[in-house]
Amino acid sequence: MDTTTTPAIQNLTTSVHETLETLLFLIERAEAFAGLGSWIFYNPTGKLHFSRGLYHLLQLDSIAHTAEFYDIIKIVHPEDQELVEQHYSERMKNSDDHDITYRLLRPDGLIIHVHDRCERKLNSVGKIICTVGFLKNINDIKEKEDNLQRCRLGMDEFARSVSHDLHEPLRAINNFNRLLQMQYAEKLDDKGRDFIHRCLNAGRNLESRIDNLLMLSRLESRGKSFVSSDLNTLLLEAQTKLQQLINSRDAKITACRLPTLTVDADQIRTLFYHLLVNSLRYNKSNRPIVDIECRRKGSYHQISVRDNGIGIDKQFHQGIFMVFQRLHTQKEYEGEGIGLAVAKKIVERHGGTVWVEAEPAIGSTFHFTLPESNAGEVAEKI
Repeated sequence: MDTTTTPAIQNLTTSVHETLETLLFLIERAEAFAGLGSWIFYNPTGKLHFSRGLYHLLQLDSIAHTAEFYDIIKIVHPEDQELVEQHYSERMKNSDDHDITYRLLRPDGLIIHVHDRCERKLNSVGKIICTVGFLKNINDIKEKEDNLQRCRLGMDEFARSVSHDLHEPLRAINNFNRLLQMQYAEKLDDKGRDFIHRCLNAGRNLESRIDNLLMLSRLESRGKSFVSSDLNTLLLEAQTKLQQLINSRDAKITACRLPTLTVDADQIRTLFYHLLVNSLRYNKSNRPIVDIECRRKGSYHQISVRDNGIGIDKQFHQGIFMVFQRLHTQKEYEGEGIGLAVAKKIVERHGGTVWVEAEPAIGSTFHFTLPESNAGEVAEKI
């Protein structure tokens, strides 16, 4: 039998070799561009392979070093070692994919924040064929996050300082106006007493606006941690806070079963409060009706608050979410024009969006989205 390699087989071998070389080159360049390194552990053979990107990330010589997990573990930042060891000791007990963020302290002294992702490839009977890991350099992301946090803290300090500096002279003005009202009212005519009354009202209004601006600035910098929360409970608590207004207007509020999401509970309760106040306040109906619905939209839940109020002209649909933006005078409707700005800030902090659909004299529907997190299906109305 002639064992001589035919030209066709030679060409095929060359083509396959060139294709593999090209793929390896593309992977290498993609990893370098993304600041990424990867490894593959072949479970049946126990063989471990590092990509060139991972060798570069770890500052190791691919020729002088044989791939070992110890190469990664030994340069984990001392402050993160316990976290990483605990994470992997827990994850090795099951076959779930997992990820973790920690720091590496490389031999060259550079600290690198990495996002570590591990995935397992299973065969048709559920047996692990190989395990693949990806380490991504996220120093740029962490630097931006740190800069953003510094900006938030700076804005918080600025707002606190401005609030204090404005409150002091404002208190003095209000106190002197009260003294004028108490001690000199009888010596003034009606116009003079009216001027003092207006000054006092303006002072109280300004003081309230300063407090509201301070509160708005702290929604992000002083927000609480996100925890698993039942939105039905938060809505009920917001309604309880508004019970007097609900009773006085003989309002009817209905809601579907809302999901349980990972949120800042205090802020979501505040969100419901402001949207309900808005629906009840801007409503001329003899019996205001507010209907709250929830629908799943991909990885988000869309919650809608619909009312039978006065509605909003389309040209103002964007502007109403701005701070102190009012479409009506204080005499027509109470309020300071900050509730919807607070609602927008809260939704955006949670990674969602908020918008309104409304027509004058028909009513308004405020929609907002929140990312899904271990939430069940939406049930029928309760």
